[in-house]
Amino acid sequence: MRIVDRMLELLDLLSDKDEGYMITEISEMLDIPISSIHRMLSSLKKHGYIIQDQQTRKYRMGLKVLRLAVNMLNHMDVRVVARRHMEDLSKKYGEIVFLTILDVDTKSAICIDTVTPFSGYSFYVKVGSEMPMNAAVSAQVILAYMDEDTIDTVIGAREHKPFTPNSLLDSELIKEKLYVIRKKGYGICDEELEMGVRAIAAPVMNLHGQVTASITMVGIKLGEYIEEKKIQDIQETAVNISQALGFQRKKQISV
Repeated sequence: MRIVDRMLELLDLLSDKDEGYMITEISEMLDIPISSIHRMLSSLKKHGYIIQDQQTRKYRMGLKVLRLAVNMLNHMDVRVVARRHMEDLSKKYGEIVFLTILDVDTKSAICIDTVTPFSGYSFYVKVGSEMPMNAAVSAQVILAYMDEDTIDTVIGAREHKPFTPNSLLDSELIKEKLYVIRKKGYGICDEELEMGVRAIAAPVMNLHGQVTASITMVGIKLGEYIEEKKIQDIQETAVNISQALGFQRKKQISV
């Protein structure tokens, strides 16, 4: 329907400028008669999708649009959003990529999706696995951005099982690693969960700038050198997923 198309064009226009537009500007930019623009503006204003500044007389987006956007983002499945990015990363490096989220009730980190480059290639991680806070960087990257009280509670409530000789068993050592992760913006698991295996993880943010998930790439450890480009690609993948969930890069990550 033509009227629907025109209203959507009008909303697109108003979304581009915070201070809004005069009705004459809208008419000129959309090449629509002022009388038609006035009817559309009146209808959108009535339903709360736009507002008119009483001083400047300019029209701009209303809170109803923001509420719709927030509702959509809140119901967006992070697995669906992340899947394509995970597949691209896995294909590029030929390694397993998996997605971990925080269970807000139990404060546990749970793997909810994996991408494997070929069959028969598997490590510790499986969908549904709880990732140990003392040995899995996928969990540590999420925990690193929590407040200190939560970190103390989560670390103190768990028995730190030694998965390998490199697993962190001391709470203070775990906290030190969390500090480094937060400072760098990514974390590395160097044979802490499985011998011969190395993983790199980066945080995924929601639209509020809160870390609620992590993206991790895991593969066989081949020497001590870690390719810087691989770290950058994992961080970029995490940012791309975060932005698809509504996060804006200019925001500070919150705890």
